[in-house]
Amino acid sequence: MAKAQQLDSHTAIRSWLDKYGDDMYSWAYYKTSSKETAEDLV
Repeated sequence: MAKAQQLDSHTAIRSWLDKYGDDMYSWAYYKTSSKETAEDLV
């Protein structure tokens, strides 16, 4: 059961990042003006 729950959590996180990752990176880059810092934040 714990393994199935872990897979569900991983899938949910991956789905969330697929949806919002680009927007989060764009915002972080806008605020920091640094590619490396924006990547670290996201």
